[in-house]
Amino acid sequence: MDIQFSADGKLMAISGIDQGLQVWNTEAGTKAARPFYDPFGSVKSLLFRPDSRSIATISTDNINSVVRVWDWEEALPISQPFKYPTIASGLLFSNDGHKLIFSRPTAAASSGLLFHQVE
Repeated sequence: MDIQFSADGKLMAISGIDQGLQVWNTEAGTKAARPFYDPFGSVKSLLFRPDSRSIATISTDNINSVVRVWDWEEALPISQPFKYPTIASGLLFSNDGHKLIFSRPTAAASSGLLFHQVE
């Protein structure tokens, strides 16, 4: 489970154990869109893109993980899934929102940080 606010504080996203993710309008106290679900597994971590138009998620099935970027208003993925045979963690967008950084366990010689371009 994870809870995150958008940069301007007007939106809040909550992921739960049911694999779902719900975005709320914090000013009105209402759902901002219908809930959506990652078919891969439970959403363990999430982060709004700086412009609040999309959300990055890490979903797991207990031993593997998938990182995706979603258009939360349409409940559709807007990036190819990045699949890993380990549990990824630590989402971070660059200030311009065009790079997504996350980590995963790797050999000691590597930092484990992965960078992906996001359009």
